[in-house]
Amino acid sequence: MSKNRHVVFLHGFLEAPSMWNSILGQLSKANLTLHFPKLPGHDSHTLPETWSMNAWVNDILKQLKLSEGENAFFIGHSMGGYVLSQLAMQHPEKVRGLCLFHSRAGLDSEEKRANRLRAIDAAKESQSLYVRGMITGLFDAHNREKLHAEIETQIAYAQALPLPAIEASLMVMRDRPDAVEGLQLRHFPLYYFLGENDAAVRLEDMTEELTALPGHTAHIAHQTGHMGHLESPREAGAFIQRVLKADE
Repeated sequence: MSKNRHVVFLHGFLEAPSMWNSILGQLSKANLTLHFPKLPGHDSHTLPETWSMNAWVNDILKQLKLSEGENAFFIGHSMGGYVLSQLAMQHPEKVRGLCLFHSRAGLDSEEKRANRLRAIDAAKESQSLYVRGMITGLFDAHNREKLHAEIETQIAYAQALPLPAIEASLMVMRDRPDAVEGLQLRHFPLYYFLGENDAAVRLEDMTEELTALPGHTAHIAHQTGHMGHLESPREAGAFIQRVLKADE
């Protein structure tokens, strides 16, 4: 068994590293060094100097401080997965495995790219209303009532973020490069955890990407939207435990 394996958990848009707390208790952490970097701009006090996917990849690598020759298993939720897909394409030597958690390596559809711009306008008009509507919509309708407290906690966090960070994050997501072709050349395992009723990463939009990346392992969580760590925490935790076990 490899000793001191590095595992990186990267949160998503309008989230914090604490999002992973709901599943960490299920993981066997023997011989693991866990890292929880923060996406640029996702802090109520600081803003990055540069807003681009390449700059964000470099920012995450700087936070990790991996030594020469060290690599890590990367797990990214939503926007975190977008960033890690680019990292894996640009720095494959740093990657021993990649798990896209309610995320994808491919580009937004034209419809979604247009929706990113509409989201910027909505956030400018009322950050509070935009955040509330956007975050609530990430959860499957069946789960919203029972997860009311968790939803309100995330809404409060996102409402405190600087508006320029929200606007710029939406543009970084909209204009990110396609990582599918790069991942076709991967030497590491690729995993997907997807929600049956995910309105942000819809299953029907994933067929082309999954077909283009043979050899992946995908798990679909039923009655789950975009927030499997809260909507299906045991299922999500068990899946992540399995993929880390396979990486031993």
